[in-house]
Amino acid sequence: AIRRIQSELGIGYRRITVSTVGIVPNIYKLANDLPQVKLAVSLHCATDEERSALLPANSRYGGLEQLMESLRYYIDTVGRRVTLEWALIEGENDTPETAHALGKLIQKWLPSKGKINNMVHVNVIPLNPTGGYSGAKPSNRQRVRDFCDILQDKYGVSCTPRVRRGIDIDAGCGQLTTKVLQKEKSEEIVSKKKHFDDDEEMLSNVRKNADEEDTTPAPLQWTISEDAVLWKDDDDEEESIDEDDEDWYYEYRSPEELDEVKRLVKLVEDTARNNRGV
Repeated sequence: AIRRIQSELGIGYRRITVSTVGIVPNIYKLANDLPQVKLAVSLHCATDEERSALLPANSRYGGLEQLMESLRYYIDTVGRRVTLEWALIEGENDTPETAHALGKLIQKWLPSKGKINNMVHVNVIPLNPTGGYSGAKPSNRQRVRDFCDILQDKYGVSCTPRVRRGIDIDAGCGQLTTKVLQKEKSEEIVSKKKHFDDDEEMLSNVRKNADEEDTTPAPLQWTISEDAVLWKDDDDEEESIDEDDEDWYYEYRSPEELDEVKRLVKLVEDTARNNRGV
């Protein structure tokens, strides 16, 4: 994707920044394959316990130790500054204690030769209104200023407060993904409701037919091959299925759809059996 951006859109590698939650193998790959591309990491927490709770990818890729090692490799290999992104949540990760913990984490893994650490920069931004964090509040200006002052004065790490943009149209940091997930969840609920309504309608018809008929319904003439549903539209009983018989109809389906057909057929048979008192 990065190479296509450069070749097709004409944007130079030095003007491209990759922002990542911290997929460690790809950070090494970026350093080796595209050393001109800048790197930003969504950090947000200074301990594994807090970060894994907020970002499941943290534990998936070895925690902060593995992440910080990859960042040190990037800096040593590429010679470029790394940006650490930090969404400030009031009372959670904007306290003086947290600022000191972040400063010590940077000192341990990404140390500088002088008093000023020129290879690490922290971008802080108050939390944007995001689904799933309805009870959380963005840090106020004073807490943001205090957080940055500790990093700069005590640890020599430059820190820049960022202005929140696009939050009125849900286009701020973290909001786009949440919007998509909410849409997908709503569509899933609608789909499940339709599925339930369809099942209820089918069962209602089965019960109605069972009440109206005194005779036992003929056995259901159907079977399932590897990739198709086969059925017959008459009531003739068959000892076996002749797939060359023109009376048999084929409907090719995906494995998921075949499983759904099996489920629905079993549902119909069980309902019919219960209505007959079998």
